[in-house]
Amino acid sequence: MVKVIPFRRKREGRTDYHRRLKLLKSGKPRLVLRLTNTGLIAQLTEFDPSGDKVIFGTTSKSLSKFGWDFSKKSLPASYLFGVYVGKLCKKHKVTDFVVDIGLRKFQKKGRVSAFLKGLADVGLETSHDPEVFPDDDRISGKHIVEFAKTLKENDEASFNKQFSEYLSKGLDVLSLSDTFEKVKTKIMESDI
Repeated sequence: MVKVIPFRRKREGRTDYHRRLKLLKSGKPRLVLRLTNTGLIAQLTEFDPSGDKVIFGTTSKSLSKFGWDFSKKSLPASYLFGVYVGKLCKKHKVTDFVVDIGLRKFQKKGRVSAFLKGLADVGLETSHDPEVFPDDDRISGKHIVEFAKTLKENDEASFNKQFSEYLSKGLDVLSLSDTFEKVKTKIMESDI
């Protein structure tokens, strides 16, 4: 009896080949999204038998050039990154694709959903029900601002500890929503 050894990436638990095959059967380019501890990574790839061809790739760190110096992995950053990637897709004349989130499970109203809403707001088709998108208040970061206000009023020491990274950079947490709107406008108006 011949023993079949699975692919290395399957053995390591890094690739679900059944899910990948379903995505590849669509015949469309894949918008690969990966969430990390520090931000998001996106690549638009096309299948090729010799290996996937990357059309473009970017990270959420690119939001800094538009003035977003807050967390690159938050819900507002995920939305802004979706808008940015959507503009890049339009620049490369790709409007029809499938989103590949890898082994991650899809969560309603999470960072992936915020990213998809950003794509939809740029005018790209996403195959998700609008009910999965986060509320506009959460996307714009108003929940973070409200939490910061409450914490600052009740416990200044906890506020300084919770938002120490922003404070060390000279950022005003209470202006996060305003900054979000300015950055969104800059991305929408840019030529990229």
